[in-house]
Amino acid sequence: MVSLDRYQAYRAAARALNQQIMDALVDRAALMRAARALYIARGDTFVFESEAEMNVLMDYALYEHRVNGRSLVQVYREETSLLAPMQRELLDAMCQSFLSLFRMGDIVPADHTIMLVDELDHRPEIPLVDIMFSRTAEPGMLLFTRVVPLAGMNMTAGIALVFPGHLKASLERRYKRLSKRVKAPTASARRLVAFFQLNRTAGIEVTFA
Repeated sequence: MVSLDRYQAYRAAARALNQQIMDALVDRAALMRAARALYIARGDTFVFESEAEMNVLMDYALYEHRVNGRSLVQVYREETSLLAPMQRELLDAMCQSFLSLFRMGDIVPADHTIMLVDELDHRPEIPLVDIMFSRTAEPGMLLFTRVVPLAGMNMTAGIALVFPGHLKASLERRYKRLSKRVKAPTASARRLVAFFQLNRTAGIEVTFA
């Protein structure tokens, strides 16, 4: 049984940690570079179509923007020493996070868990702890997210782009074409940009509580 208290503690610590990294390392120039990579910059203005898109911008800035070959999450982990044990654990896991398109399998609401099948990198089935999706999602739906692997549980880094399950083959074909045209520093950055664009035309709107 997953500890709900532990999960909520991780979630609260992750929100605080993300804000600390943003305050320390993310300036407007970094956000504009992320916005341009995602094609949501109009001059010096960010153009969002939903709340979920703001989360993607922050994810790109933290995980895909590079400083001397390192993400800002990696920079913060390597250069910051005054961290609580849970923050250090989270940072280590954030540096091991991975981004993919997953098919939702069995859902166990009582355990707040969804079994994810990795459709792009074909990892073993992943149990994801997420209160909202365990209550609202349906098996077969597709979820593009960044998974943070912690001891005893996996959770998302915050982004959640959801697609109807019947679009799987179409999404994979369009992703392969789009990713070849995306100009981004890493394979994961190209993946993020491509699925961000696909979400604008084929995604299901996600309401954040």
